[in-house]
Amino acid sequence: MTHEQRLVFNEILNAVITDSGGFYFVYGHCGCSKTFIWNGLSSTIRSRRKIILNIASSRIASLLLPGDRTDNSRFSIPITITNESTCNIKHGNLKAELLIQSSLIIWDEAPMLNKMCFETLDRTIRDLMSVTDQHKTHQPFGGKVLKLHTNMRLLMSSSDQHDVEINRFANWILDVGNENIGSAVGDKSEVNIPDDLLITTVDDPLSHLIDFAYPYLL
Repeated sequence: MTHEQRLVFNEILNAVITDSGGFYFVYGHCGCSKTFIWNGLSSTIRSRRKIILNIASSRIASLLLPGDRTDNSRFSIPITITNESTCNIKHGNLKAELLIQSSLIIWDEAPMLNKMCFETLDRTIRDLMSVTDQHKTHQPFGGKVLKLHTNMRLLMSSSDQHDVEINRFANWILDVGNENIGSAVGDKSEVNIPDDLLITTVDDPLSHLIDFAYPYLL
């Protein structure tokens, strides 16, 4: 782990070991190896015979996590949600007991969802925990933010020229995401894509893309 990855790992693991509770938002751009931290926490916590739930906001992202579950599947969050919604989990059933016994919940790609999904789960868990500990029903989510900046893909590069290319591409992606480049056209945004990222073959662009991404496939 890098130094900043270790800080995130230790902070969350310490909260689990001491049973102090907490709500952590880990922020990091693509390539900062957030999934690597989730897998490390999962292995460590399970080796201590504790329960950890890994879920993701999208089906594709869930495939990278141990357990392979989405938020709707794990928490039974209603499709139609309001400010007063609760998850479809009843006291005494197996899913309720699983949530009560869990030491950590990792929710990947959380910002993709409406905030009411988290508020719904918060109300549900407070209600479930009231059976075992009345004090936990009054513990609000904290406001801690943990950040990752180091792009692990850059550290794995094999040449100086490759470093420059990946770094340039990584910075371009960040600029697009942060709206530092491009222009607004009505209700849409237009971004000029660098020529070296364009598919110039017009007769069969899909085959050209496959050949570029997997040159040794055939």
